[in-house]
Amino acid sequence: MLLACRLFSKSLLMLLCVSTLGCASRAPMDVGYQDLSADQHMSHSYCYQYLYGHYGQAANYPQAFTWCSKGARSGVASSQTLLGEMYFSGLGVKKDLAIALSWYKLAAKQGHPHAQYLLAKMFDEGLGTTAMHELASEFRQKAATSGHPQALQDMQARERVREEMNGPQKIK
Repeated sequence: MLLACRLFSKSLLMLLCVSTLGCASRAPMDVGYQDLSADQHMSHSYCYQYLYGHYGQAANYPQAFTWCSKGARSGVASSQTLLGEMYFSGLGVKKDLAIALSWYKLAAKQGHPHAQYLLAKMFDEGLGTTAMHELASEFRQKAATSGHPQALQDMQARERVREEMNGPQKIK
């Protein structure tokens, strides 16, 4: 998964794969991964491999789109997240933040922590939607509760800023 992270050069795109634990991976620890059919496993595995390249092979975005779409339509949360990343970044498809947002929402509804985190970022920054900071906070909290490392770091950083702004709390 670290290999996937180095493919992105723009700072905002780095948010897509900052943490190896948070990426929309094909690892067995993914949300609902154990409950997938053999066809869903295969679709997602090919989705991931073609999107990021595998075993020394270069990424193949048209093939990635085919397999990610198949996995996403069959309800695989990680494939939905990866398809969202393709639309968010314009990888093999025309960049479309609204479509990315819709795929992230579907994956987040299934409890996918990385999709929840990416939704928080999009809602915070008004990417593909109107900025909605309260909704962003809800998704960030869900991702953090699920153990998403970057969401946890964001929550801690926001808490430090709040404490700095409010000053030390007096005990009565």
